[in-house]
Amino acid sequence: MPDGPRGIPLSCAAAEAETPAARRSSPLIVTRRRRQAIGAAALLALAIACALAAQPFVARAGAAALLHPARRRVAQPAPAGCVETAFAGEGVRLAGWRCDAAPRRRGTIVYLHGIADNRTSARGVVDRFRPRGFTVFAYDSRAHGESDGEVCGICGACSTRSAAARSC
Repeated sequence: MPDGPRGIPLSCAAAEAETPAARRSSPLIVTRRRRQAIGAAALLALAIACALAAQPFVARAGAAALLHPARRRVAQPAPAGCVETAFAGEGVRLAGWRCDAAPRRRGTIVYLHGIADNRTSARGVVDRFRPRGFTVFAYDSRAHGESDGEVCGICGACSTRSAAARSC
């Protein structure tokens, strides 16, 4: 059998190179680990740079999603005791439900749904509070559900009469 490094037969030299101590001390493996660490650090630096460069675009996309949410049409009929109605908004018609209190009237609840939602999410509130004497108004916000409008105006932040609406 031909001799390997340090006069050890090749089959024994290969077995020695496979031991954990030989792996830790081998300059080839240490260099490979360094290259892997440098590559991982470079990849991380590239990912951070891309995230920082994309930040203005992500912020703009987030604002666009708030101002122009996906419109979910109302696909359910009004709950029992509720009637379809329309409310006059600032230059738009807001579609909604008026759910009159079942027993003696104790108060009124105005239900406001979330972004990219519609009045059907009020069904649980109607079912819970209408029998307890509360009238519930649930409407689709501007640019949501069946209401008019192209731009969502949260708390009048982007109403049709404001300068912000013209720039949206």
